[in-house]
Amino acid sequence: MFVRYPYERQHRRSPKTDERSSWAERLLLVGLTIGGLVLPLLYTFGAHLRFADFPVSGTTRRKTTASGAVLQMCGLWLFWRSHYDLGGNWSPSLEITEQHTLVTRGVYARVRHPMDAAQALLALAQMLLPPNCLAGTGGLLMFLAFYVVRVQREEQMMREHFDEAYAAYAATTGRILPRWSQARRVSGGKRGAS
Repeated sequence: MFVRYPYERQHRRSPKTDERSSWAERLLLVGLTIGGLVLPLLYTFGAHLRFADFPVSGTTRRKTTASGAVLQMCGLWLFWRSHYDLGGNWSPSLEITEQHTLVTRGVYARVRHPMDAAQALLALAQMLLPPNCLAGTGGLLMFLAFYVVRVQREEQMMREHFDEAYAAYAATTGRILPRWSQARRVSGGKRGAS
C-alpha cells in the first residue's frame, strides 16, 4: 500500500536484532490481502462474486454506503497516522531493529496497536460497502484470524525488549480501543513496533 512505501524502504535498511516472523503470520498477511483487497476489487470490477450478493433496499444501501465510507476514511487516516508516529520503528512483521524505541506519542498515547485498530475499521467499512457475503466479510474474517495469531506474540516481544517501560505503557493504554479513563505519561525515550 502507498502509505507503507517510505517506511518499507527505511525498514529494509535497518539491521534487525530480533526477528519472530512465522509462516502462520505470513500466510495470514496473504489472507488479509486477499480478504481485504482482492475480494472487494473482484466484486467492484467484475461479476465473479455476484452469486454471493444479497438484496438491499435503496435507502438501506445509501445509509450503509455512507457509513462505510466514513469508517473507511477514519480507518485510512488511522492507518497513515500509525505509520507516521512509528516512523523508522515500523516493520511488516515481528521484528526489532538496532535503533528501535518504544513509541508512546501520537495515536500510540492511547492505543498500543493502532494499525490493528485501523484494519478493524477498514474491515467494518468493507462489510457495509458491497452487498455481498464474500466481498463484505472477507476482510473482517481474515483480520480477526491475523489479530488472534499476532497480537499476543507482539506484546510478548515488546515486553521482553522494553521490560518495565512497556509494562507501564500497557497498563495505561488499550490494545485497539483507546483508554480514556486515565491520563498517562510513560517515562523514558524508548519506542516500539505497532
